[in-house]
Amino acid sequence: MYETHVDGRLIAELSDEELKKAIGQICLQIKTGISVLSAAVQDFGVIGILNPERSIKANKAKAEAALRMLDDSLKNYVMEATIRGISISENLQQAYGRSAQLNHNMFLMGSLSEVVS
Repeated sequence: MYETHVDGRLIAELSDEELKKAIGQICLQIKTGISVLSAAVQDFGVIGILNPERSIKANKAKAEAALRMLDDSLKNYVMEATIRGISISENLQQAYGRSAQLNHNMFLMGSLSEVVS
């Protein structure tokens, strides 16, 4: 809420439309990151050996780190939207791919990539 937006203004200073747009963009990035984590792509090993930066394992690790950062960032925007009474449930449901509670056992697995796959 009192964090800054990418342009240096406080999130609380954004207009309703700017706030909705920012939330939409972050949600789209989260949805993309989740799709990278849950992609059923086979890692042939050779790719990982010749170019470790392009291996599926490396990409999933990067996506997981980016998702955690985006999730932390989104919280500030969600709080501001909630204070203003702006409905963003649909954005969040589409980003995270769910509209109901998760099974508690999923979190016992440990890795975010295991939860979303």
